[in-house]
Amino acid sequence: MANKILPVVEFVLEEGITDEEALHLIQESGGNESKDNSGTKGEAEDGEEDNHWKRSDSGTAEALTFDGSPTHAEANDDPFTANLLNFYGGSEYQPVTVSKKALIAMEPHDVIVCRWPKPLRFQYYKNFMPDMPITLCIHCNKMFHTDDYTLQVLQKGHCPFCRTPSGDTSDNNSD
Repeated sequence: MANKILPVVEFVLEEGITDEEALHLIQESGGNESKDNSGTKGEAEDGEEDNHWKRSDSGTAEALTFDGSPTHAEANDDPFTANLLNFYGGSEYQPVTVSKKALIAMEPHDVIVCRWPKPLRFQYYKNFMPDMPITLCIHCNKMFHTDDYTLQVLQKGHCPFCRTPSGDTSDNNSD
């Protein structure tokens, strides 16, 4: 099984947030902070504020371009975006630090938690490509593309890293 790059970014908890509290905030939130009572975005939000499309007319051709750069306020609301905007190649790696508010805003199925035994702290990762499912072996805390992991388990009957029998491993989304 080849080592493949996974679309995950590690994050750490703000000082004073326990692992148990973080798990509770992530599981209970469901990312509903940005939605109104009806579960959909409000009409005012669908207007110009979220519209990053720009129209340009150059004589015989018209073009639509998407300005995907977030506004200053949006970058401050999402610590992952802010960290990516401030990252310079060659600089020292600094994991993203998240607050309680950021934990509440996360979708539980996008978060992968490596649960280490005490006294170690848990490690947290956010999957930036939710359409690419990732499986976590709960015994060795290694992550795999779900398709690759499933194929290995079907062929060999165990985790490709720690070799724990397949009945004893779990997908991250089953928490």
